[in-house]
Amino acid sequence: MEKLHIAIAGISEIRWAGSGETTTLDSNLVLHSGNSDGRRYGVGIFVSKCIKKALVSWKPISDRIMTARFRCRARYIINITQCYAPTEDANDDTKDDFYTALAATLNKLRQGDINILMGDFNAKIGPNNTGLRSVMGQHGTGTRNDNGERLVELCQLFQMVIGGTIFPHKDVHKYSWTSPSGNTRNQIDHICISRKWRHSLLDVRNKRGASIDSDHELVIAEHLIKLNRNHSRNTGNSQHRRAPPLNLHLLSDSTLKTRMTSTLREQQIPLEDHPWEHTCRQLRTTACNNAEDRTGYLKNLGPD
Repeated sequence: MEKLHIAIAGISEIRWAGSGETTTLDSNLVLHSGNSDGRRYGVGIFVSKCIKKALVSWKPISDRIMTARFRCRARYIINITQCYAPTEDANDDTKDDFYTALAATLNKLRQGDINILMGDFNAKIGPNNTGLRSVMGQHGTGTRNDNGERLVELCQLFQMVIGGTIFPHKDVHKYSWTSPSGNTRNQIDHICISRKWRHSLLDVRNKRGASIDSDHELVIAEHLIKLNRNHSRNTGNSQHRRAPPLNLHLLSDSTLKTRMTSTLREQQIPLEDHPWEHTCRQLRTTACNNAEDRTGYLKNLGPD
């Protein structure tokens, strides 16, 4: 990972028991989510030591799904969802359970954030993009299978783009898995991104020759997004310059106070319709914006 200058890498079928954080001898970080015995499945996320401070939080969902949140310089949040989908020959109930859990996970993410979905989906997308250009472009390879249909439908639902099918590479640079016999190659590992942030994605292709001891190729996405390396999970944004204080003494005016209270009530969101974390963030943003509009900031302050 260091040789290829990779900041974040998703790992499928890591086969580590339980969930937790592991710091490597080189000070890199590996987050993992698995089952109790670690004999099968499991997902992980490698975080380079250079951007560990950009990590805000992470959450193990199951032995097939986990999420991690990073802060970038533009003050946006990047949500990474790493997956390991059932194989194509798994029964429909197993696939249904996986995609139901994945949809529930994505549904909790704020749509304004930079949402990235990646992993081994065992999904062949194929080149047929009729009515799906906004989801997959025109450079898919192979013949779409059932897992491919499911992934396309999921990306349609959550307005995401499948990165590996929108760039015009040779097939040899699209394949992400080779059979033990060497006779079959497929593009089944994918990196998807919110459609809103499609143009921040510069390229997606495999890295042939990368030594990862697997029958899968390393699939790399290049982004324009810059992570905030100065952020700390312990101190939050304490290293950023504070905004000047608000003119809160103006709220002693009962008329102004009533207007602000009324505005907040009109703009509040139902708690049952959104994740608690999103609700708190939204309420805080709404309150700050209204206070800024109504009171403004104090000026001509001397040194602290």
